[in-house]
Amino acid sequence: MTNNLNQAGTEMAEKDLAQNDGTSKTTQNSAEDFGTLLENFEAQSTLTPGEIVKGRVLKVSDRGVIIDIGFKSEGVVPVEEFIDPADGRVLVQPNDRVEVMIKQLENTEGYVELSRAEAIHLQCWDLIEKAFNSKENLRGRVLERIKGGLKVDLGGISGFLPGSQVDVKPVRNLDAWKGKEIPVRVLKVNRRRSNIVLSHKVVIEEDASKKKNTTLEQLDEGVILDGKVKNITDYGVFIDLGGIDGLLHVTDISWGRVQNP
Repeated sequence: MTNNLNQAGTEMAEKDLAQNDGTSKTTQNSAEDFGTLLENFEAQSTLTPGEIVKGRVLKVSDRGVIIDIGFKSEGVVPVEEFIDPADGRVLVQPNDRVEVMIKQLENTEGYVELSRAEAIHLQCWDLIEKAFNSKENLRGRVLERIKGGLKVDLGGISGFLPGSQVDVKPVRNLDAWKGKEIPVRVLKVNRRRSNIVLSHKVVIEEDASKKKNTTLEQLDEGVILDGKVKNITDYGVFIDLGGIDGLLHVTDISWGRVQNP
């Protein structure tokens, strides 16, 4: 009888142990599921439409470029946004790192809808505003002549270059500037109205001022300088010494008499 009691006790203990083990596993699984849900929620809560994020290209297909941005779902960008317009070549491949803008956290296919073009657009605006605040120069390409001046491309965003700000001297033929790449200074910027006013004249004047200061430091009687002939008159030649014009009188051009400079 004692043996029967011991056996029954052992069976009950094993049963209780099995139940406790099952409960422990259930609790552990519940904790893991909760942790996964929490991670997904935190990831989802930290990403918002309009935000620029970095991602890794997973796949490139005709339907789109699949990108991992660290979200519960993968993101997709239309492949057209990564195609070089010059030769139709796709500019990315798997494992490339790119910056994209979140348009929608989940589309009808379950993907995060992303845009490379809009990310570049926003970054370009940031660069333009930074250049405006710090008075730095930007590189722009003249697209065409428009009323009152020139239309200049600043990496996907167009700015207006007034005719009076093209050069230090009046420009008679603005069409001749089409296609040129020039340094410009941002005079005014309004992102809300997509309004950007540029100046090439300011850049030229600042460069001339720097050259002038450098030349003034070198000027002294007896110093030999190189110069560029700017204008010829009956009484002599005007020479650009680097931001400063000097007059070479007709009597000093040659040892002999010069009849016509």
